[in-house]
Amino acid sequence: MVCRDMTILQQNTTAKPLTQKQKIARDFSRAAKQYDGYAILQREVLEQMLPLLPESWQQQKVVDAGTGTAALKRMAPECQLIGLDVAWGMCEVSKAHQPTVQADMESLPLATSSVEGCVSSLAIQWLKHPEKFFAEVYRITHPEGWFVFSTLDEGTLAELELAYRKAALPSPLLSFQRSEALLRSLQNAGWKVETQQENQHYTHYNNVISLLKHFRGLGAQQKK
Repeated sequence: MVCRDMTILQQNTTAKPLTQKQKIARDFSRAAKQYDGYAILQREVLEQMLPLLPESWQQQKVVDAGTGTAALKRMAPECQLIGLDVAWGMCEVSKAHQPTVQADMESLPLATSSVEGCVSSLAIQWLKHPEKFFAEVYRITHPEGWFVFSTLDEGTLAELELAYRKAALPSPLLSFQRSEALLRSLQNAGWKVETQQENQHYTHYNNVISLLKHFRGLGAQQKK
């Protein structure tokens, strides 16, 4: 009889807590297939951005940062976009329409001066350090390059914030940066701001539960 010494190794089942970026990527990935059915405001904002883009932008090499389901490419099929998103689920949907890279917007995996412009619609509010993203966009664009983006300003979802306060509940909502702070970050990154627009959008829901369900449909569940 041959006896062998056996050592039993117990698997470590303690998982590390997810980082904020990992939670954001997970939540938007889970919502990717249903996202377009809920992204009404997102489409409206993107459509308002189109007139701000350079006249020849569709003939240029452009990055769509926070591309989601490639809505911009579907609005302008002739454009030469590179989609970029942190959520793997969104990237899988986007790849059906354009070249897409899963990446962190605060550390873009693109060479210096490799593109002519960058578009980013309603993604910057999810960044902890938007100034890093502004600096990265400045790095990857040509010296004569351009950058157009939209984001949510302070005061967004004020009614929901008030509802949490009245119910004496801690608010799970993001803290939206003031536009003045973002402008300073842009200038510090080297950008010269030529145009700034502020628009108000109103969407009506029957109750708070309906609004929260809409957020879940988008994948916008990240807490502070």
